[in-house]
Amino acid sequence: MIDNSSGSTQVEVLGSEERADGVLVKTRMILSPQDSVVLSFVIVRNPAGRLVVSDVIAEGAGLLTTIRSDFTSVVRNAGGNIEVLLDAMRRKIETAPPPAR
Repeated sequence: MIDNSSGSTQVEVLGSEERADGVLVKTRMILSPQDSVVLSFVIVRNPAGRLVVSDVIAEGAGLLTTIRSDFTSVVRNAGGNIEVLLDAMRRKIETAPPPAR
C-alpha cells in the first residue's frame, strides 16, 4: 500500500497483468474508511523509452474509449464534418487554464 504524506488518500496495488496494449495495473484508491474506488491504469513505453500511463479505467470504462466515443458523436452529429470537432477542440484549448508549474 502506498500512502501519501497527508494521509488522506491511500493507494493499494491489487495486481497487474500484461496485455497486448501494455501492462494493466489494478489499484484501489482509499479515500476514507468508508469510501474507495478501483482504478486500473494501462502503462506503456513511449517512443523515448519512458513508462507512461496511456489509459485509465474506472468502473469498467476506459478514458480513451470514452473520449473516442465523444469525438465520434460530435462528428456524427455534424453530418460527418470533422471541422466541427476541430473547431470545438480549438475553442477548448483557447479557454483552458494555463498548466500548473
